[in-house]
Order: sequence, then structure tokens, then C-alpha cells
Amino acid sequence: MSVGFYPTRNYEPLVEFGGSKIKPVNLTDTSMGREWRNVYREYEAMCDNGHFARLDGAFRLNTTRSYRIARFYIEKHYTTIKFQELPYLLSMCYIIQNQFNSYGTLLPDVVTYTEYRYICGTASYC
Repeated sequence: MSVGFYPTRNYEPLVEFGGSKIKPVNLTDTSMGREWRNVYREYEAMCDNGHFARLDGAFRLNTTRSYRIARFYIEKHYTTIKFQELPYLLSMCYIIQNQFNSYGTLLPDVVTYTEYRYICGTASYC
């Protein structure tokens, strides 16, 4: 799990879930705020050996009873999280939220710096 931003996506901060061999599931800061509450409910359901499912537009979150895993889907892309990894994910919630808040404060500077670097990389007068 990491926080990143992309110039091609208008510098919008995203939380990426995934590994090196799969396309990551990306969530925006607004969808992360909504979904953290559901991750806690999902964890409780898995503790009780129950099932949890949530559908919000292209985002889907569900658990399995038999394998005790959770899956985060964005359209057809998904990432799998084991039951043992959910407490760590929940504890990361506050760190991720702080990173989003810090990045939101610094976003105008990031855009200015990136645009300046782009101009200076192609012009001889910088």
C-alpha cells in the first residue's frame, strides 16, 4: 500500500493497493475516507467467520468465509488481503490520512515545481 500522484491524473493523490506483478487498485482520498469505515466492518465480519460485501460504483469489497481473505475491486482489477494483514491495514489508516492532508497542503507547490522542471527541461533560458 502506498500513496502516489500522477501528473497525467491532474496530480490527484491516490492510494495504491497491489504488488509488483499486478495492476494496482487505486483509490482517491474521498473514496478512501468512505472505505476505511468499511474495512473495519469487514475485519469484524472476518473475526466472526462471516461474510461482508460492499458495492459503491466501480469499487467493490468482499470477503470469503472459507479462505478468510478480503478482495478490493475497481472494475475488473483487484487485490487480495489476508485476514492477518487487515489489522496492519487498519493501523495504516491514520498514516495515509496524514499523508493525504500534507499532500493537499503542498499540492500547489508540487504543480508549480513540476511545470517549472518541464519548461526548463525543454528550454535553454532556465
